[in-house]
Amino acid sequence: MMPCYGVCMTVTSTITIAAPIERVWELFTDFPNAAERIQGISKMEFLEKDGRAEVGMKWRETRVMFGKEATEVMWITDLQPNRSYVVEAESHGVHYTSTYTFTPTNGGTQVTLTFGGEPQTFMARVMGAIMAPLMSGSIKKMLLADMEDLKKVAEAT
Repeated sequence: MMPCYGVCMTVTSTITIAAPIERVWELFTDFPNAAERIQGISKMEFLEKDGRAEVGMKWRETRVMFGKEATEVMWITDLQPNRSYVVEAESHGVHYTSTYTFTPTNGGTQVTLTFGGEPQTFMARVMGAIMAPLMSGSIKKMLLADMEDLKKVAEAT
């Protein structure tokens, strides 16, 4: 990866869910049912591994972002059951990494999502310098909304 030159974007969201870590992990890695549980996702299409949460599983995810439908290809690059998993994607000259970490806490589970974007091209670095400060709040809100949707399911069962 290229150096960021000060235009990398990192956003972290944390949520506590009143459910055991095994249940929370099961929901967060149930990719075949993600579109039914997460309001922001309109469609999931599995390209490799049929939606099973494992390293190498690849999918195409469609959601509405900033008022427009966007479709991105994503894949799992690391997975430690009941502890963490990493999803990566590349789009418009930027390499994205999302790291989900699960920590038991007082009978529940704390989930931390760290989302980062690293520009890979000159134009992506220029756009990142302009847009990252404007977009980080909206991205954090979207990521937290996804986690809130899964929290509702986990705590309802």
